[in-house]
Amino acid sequence: MTEKDIENKIKFALKQAGCYYIKNHGSQYAAPGIPDIIFNLDGWFIALEVKKHPNKPTMIQQFHLKEIAKNKGIALIVNEMNLEKFCEILKRRKYEDFVCFSKECFELFKIKE
Repeated sequence: MTEKDIENKIKFALKQAGCYYIKNHGSQYAAPGIPDIIFNLDGWFIALEVKKHPNKPTMIQQFHLKEIAKNKGIALIVNEMNLEKFCEILKRRKYEDFVCFSKECFELFKIKE
């Protein structure tokens, strides 16, 4: 599964959930490290960095994820290993589940908050 495949599955799940989302298309004109997908669910600000296993977020991507989490947003890293879990949590629409999943992502990718 490619990173693009993972992104497409995430976008499909977001559409099914009725979420407003933005796909960040990195380019020479975009700020570096901005998460791949940013969405709003029930008033919660959630940012996703999409990675193909075993890739990890770069230092600048980690910086943005930490800043989002520090400012009460939900920052997630999704790859093919945890994609299904993300989709299940999205269907349940429980804030606490997203917060726990965010902590799991930070631990899995060894990102210090």
